Amino acid sequence: MSKNFTPLQFNSIPYKRSYPYFEQTEELRNAAVKILRNTDGMLIQQLHKKLSRFRVPTTKHLSNVLCKDPKKRFKAKNKIWHTF
Repeated sequence: MSKNFTPLQFNSIPYKRSYPYFEQTEELRNAAVKILRNTDGMLIQQLHKKLSRFRVPTTKHLSNVLCKDPKKRFKAKNKIWHTF
């Protein structure tokens, strides 16, 4: 039987991130930099395949991680991702 939570009780439940790549975002970004520096740019789908060991669920998740880089190392132009 499931327990019904009030909103206040529900907000006090500890939140665990469901994707393991959240803890590895900096390592993921550094790996993406190494890959993109060796190329003239890459589609996000190709980059997603090369970074498969991080188990990022979708290309949208990957593009969000790259866009939110505090060092601003990534940029997409005409769907091609580059690093600086």
